[in-house]
Amino acid sequence: MKFFITLLILHSALLFAEPTTLRQEEKDEQKNIDAIRARGFSDRILDRLHKSIANNISRIKNLGDKNYLKNGYRYLQHEPVDESIIHKNELFFTDKDNKPYFRLDLGQGVTNEDYPNRHIFDTKAFVYVSEDGKSLSKIIFQFTRVNTTGRTYVKEVRRIINPTPNSPEPIKLEGEKVNDLKKLQEENALDDSAAPDTNNDLIVEYYSGHDKNLPVEETKPELAENNKTEPAKSEVKETPKPKDPSYKPTDLPWVSESPDMANLASMSNRLNDPNELLPYSSQKHIADTYRIVLKVLNREIEKKVKAIELNQRSIIRKMTEINF
Repeated sequence: MKFFITLLILHSALLFAEPTTLRQEEKDEQKNIDAIRARGFSDRILDRLHKSIANNISRIKNLGDKNYLKNGYRYLQHEPVDESIIHKNELFFTDKDNKPYFRLDLGQGVTNEDYPNRHIFDTKAFVYVSEDGKSLSKIIFQFTRVNTTGRTYVKEVRRIINPTPNSPEPIKLEGEKVNDLKKLQEENALDDSAAPDTNNDLIVEYYSGHDKNLPVEETKPELAENNKTEPAKSEVKETPKPKDPSYKPTDLPWVSESPDMANLASMSNRLNDPNELLPYSSQKHIADTYRIVLKVLNREIEKKVKAIELNQRSIIRKMTEINF
């Protein structure tokens, strides 16, 4: 009887034991994840969006240089418009390094994603365009939020930064006519021979209002010259720069109108850093979020272009309203 009981226990253990080998579905899923990571999360949709945004910002810059944006606020209304309103609607600014960038608000609101907690949020985009205006040099998406429940209010800033938002060339050019009919040229379509841009270097940064209460970290003194040894090439690692002894975190603003941050990032990571590899679910969430917000930015910029071009036609019509 004891033998049968022992056999039954062993059989139950084997029945409910976790499998030690991967199933074919798990192998296929891991193979797909490895392929996506090897491609550097490249996406031709992102390449086309980068090109479209660069082209539209250049159009806005050209129209703005001709004062169509300001003149639309100033002359299209029957009543005078306060100059401060015109200033608030400016789109081009310069950062602390005197580099020009394009700023656009992408919305504010209240989120209930982690109910019962609620947060008010603000989303902004800071876009740097190359000197020739044909491509982008950097994109910063800034997500600010603060909780509206509880006794303590904590400001948080999350950023997705693309330091190399490339749009590979050449652009695909289609034939002008097909069967003696004019063919519509699709904009920003890449030639199949052009390799898509990788997005390994997407950076995620996190800033917290808790940091203002943290003590300043002391920087370690450098080693004496006589104690320094020349490391082997294989052992050389890039060491982070020591913090400025005078640095002290400050309170985060609710709405930051500039891409310059006074505080250092509390936490940061790259999308596909092999030395600190994020879980694939987190990588996919970052890549998907960047794609979604980039589409929103492209749509809003296209609306801006159409609004300014409408102002341009209205200003010309108003200028030629000659009555006698």
